[in-house]
Amino acid sequence: MSLLAFAERQTPRYTRYPAVSPDNDAGLPKPSAHELRKAAARRLAEAGCSPHQIQAITGHESLAEVTRYTTAADQERIAREAMKPIGED
Repeated sequence: MSLLAFAERQTPRYTRYPAVSPDNDAGLPKPSAHELRKAAARRLAEAGCSPHQIQAITGHESLAEVTRYTTAADQERIAREAMKPIGED
């Protein structure tokens, strides 16, 4: 599956609003490649992929770029994992 297809299928924003042409009935713009790559990086982080795995999939040149996009997703995942021992999930 291509990165574009993954991002369109996995990201809630793009699931509701699939890539469409600018002249579509809803008037929604087609997401840019940058938006799709950022969405894919976040979804991969939410799925538990490591920064190195995300970098390999998305093609980011540095881990700093990956970290910028995945910090919030990592924080949420870590918080969920931290709550498991006390039965809160």
